[in-house]
Amino acid sequence: SNEERTALREASLEYGTVPAYATLKPQERTEWKRFLAKRYGKPTTEVSQEDWERANGFKYPSIVHTALDAGLRPIEVGRAKTYWVDIANSTLRIPEEDSSKNQDNWTVSLRHETTEYLSRWLEERELYEKYDETDTLWLTRHSNPYSSSSLRYVLEAVCDIAEIDRDISWYAIRHSTGTYMAREEGLAAAQSQLRHHNIETTAKYDQAPVEDRRNALDNMG
Repeated sequence: SNEERTALREASLEYGTVPAYATLKPQERTEWKRFLAKRYGKPTTEVSQEDWERANGFKYPSIVHTALDAGLRPIEVGRAKTYWVDIANSTLRIPEEDSSKNQDNWTVSLRHETTEYLSRWLEERELYEKYDETDTLWLTRHSNPYSSSSLRYVLEAVCDIAEIDRDISWYAIRHSTGTYMAREEGLAAAQSQLRHHNIETTAKYDQAPVEDRRNALDNMG
């Protein structure tokens, strides 16, 4: 539902933190303090332990918000590259060679809020050594691309924070994106947003409730 989608967005902001202070080397601590100083708009010398403890990272918010906007398949989360992200135009640009079915280049719209989280994540991402030799947008704590199982773990944790007491899958998120996009903007918009090659595939998302269709008839006269 729309309420659950909003709850997932908010809960993602509480999931995941910057590295524990005690686990970092002195030079790494200095780099993270600079990052936190910029984030909180204060001098590096004034970054406190409290700032450190309350600092949530932007990896998980960027994953969850992007998935909700783009209806990303799990394989697409794993394949996502930094060069997909077009901050200036609030879009994902997925080239044909990276597309899950290797069909067509896709331009996917993003909310401005999502773009902001992606921008912050790209900045934060530079602080992690495991990203030095790869353009993969997101990696797990074990430096692997995300898979269906690792994403399921993330989603379950975010659902717990959001107090959603039922099973929600990544494909359920994708389905909801298609359903609401079709309802708001029509099948053509849903087709582009979900990256369907054939409009027939998108037709199953055309599930406007009876009440909405009745209202449409009333408005049509």
